[in-house]
Amino acid sequence: MKYTKLILTVLVSILMTFSVFSGELLMEGSNCAGNTDTSQADYDVDSVIDLCDLCPLESASGSDVNNDGCVDGTSDSKKEIKFSEYEVVSDLPVSQLVEIGQETTWVKTVKAKRSHSTVSVSLPAEATNIQVFALYPEKTELTTVNTHNLADKTLVVVNFIPKKDLEIYYTLPGPVQQESIVFADDAKNVKVSSPYHYTNVLTRTKINPLPQNLVELYRVTGGVKEPVTVLNYLDEDGDGLVEAVEWIVPHLSEEVFEIGLRTSFNNPRTSDPTLPSGWYVQPDGLTETDWGCLDEKSWELTAESFSGLNKGIMYTPVKDTIGCGLKLPTFAPNVPGVATIEFNFKSSFKNPESHMEILNYGFDNCDVKFGPIGVVEANECTAIITDLGNDWKKVAITNWQITEPSEPILLFLTPPYLLYNHELLYGEEGSIIFDDMVITLP
Repeated sequence: MKYTKLILTVLVSILMTFSVFSGELLMEGSNCAGNTDTSQADYDVDSVIDLCDLCPLESASGSDVNNDGCVDGTSDSKKEIKFSEYEVVSDLPVSQLVEIGQETTWVKTVKAKRSHSTVSVSLPAEATNIQVFALYPEKTELTTVNTHNLADKTLVVVNFIPKKDLEIYYTLPGPVQQESIVFADDAKNVKVSSPYHYTNVLTRTKINPLPQNLVELYRVTGGVKEPVTVLNYLDEDGDGLVEAVEWIVPHLSEEVFEIGLRTSFNNPRTSDPTLPSGWYVQPDGLTETDWGCLDEKSWELTAESFSGLNKGIMYTPVKDTIGCGLKLPTFAPNVPGVATIEFNFKSSFKNPESHMEILNYGFDNCDVKFGPIGVVEANECTAIITDLGNDWKKVAITNWQITEPSEPILLFLTPPYLLYNHELLYGEEGSIIFDDMVITLP
């Protein structure tokens, strides 16, 4: 009898040892109930999930879901799982060069504390296309994998891992790029960002055609600018001018870059300092010439502006005998999407019928008629006007759909709908000042 008890004790000890080694302490029954026992298991507590997440609720026939969301079985029996601790060896994109807007495959390499156990590994909530591989004796995809999409993360639970070393492949959204034309700063701002720590991000933007020696690219941090090396100067049409540039962003989460446009209210023309470089006064908005409008001085730079930091540009109808508008510098977006335009204006127009129009002569039209009384008409985009005080108002144009990003944007400010008539002495005798124009591209 004494020997029989000894043999039973040894057998029980062997079974319990095997059960712990395999990562699972199995008890009679198959229902999920309660949580893992943290007093017995050796695992990363932050990665542990309720057992009811491991066993689908519908598999527990005849069971009820309790207030904790777990399944209560009809017996006192339950199944407990022991999670193994692990260390993260690396968690990096597979490719050494990441592109804007492109989904990117990552690989997370982990080493469990012991094999033949269960590991629960956290991935970002946006992770998709998840695959798990054991690395030894040869790289083999594992099928004993469950994924659990939680609010702030995705849990990958791998049961009965054959070896300690694992590679988890998954896909994340790539970095995003947002661009804006800030005419007051004579610059195009490019913001590259991602919630994930990407490195070596290939970034590309289009610019108004310039000779290569005039292309200036800066990284902006807290208002301080530092030069950035351009990787590629792209002459897309073979005319000897640079139409796009590429550079490498060394790391994210967010970086802001600035590329000079050489078109600014603070950058007057050498030939005529009353007008900004890169802007043209003309009746039709279709060429980069001034026609006879240059001599009339109906459009001129002025020291008055809403911010007080930059110059504005003022239009005076009584000087205009031709019907001269203002053609903005040409630029092109990188991708399709929704663009917005914002600018401030101050008008002393007296006639309530006086209004101007901003429109795009390019492929994706946006046409807004506006004046001191508000928005008169908007076509293929939406516009609102808000009061800024001291006679200044802000125009915000939204919902401007860009479908052909390769087509240039040709914005034109028309003269007022009601021009001053020099013979009949009627029409608009006031003036209007424009300032702080910013265009946010898709």
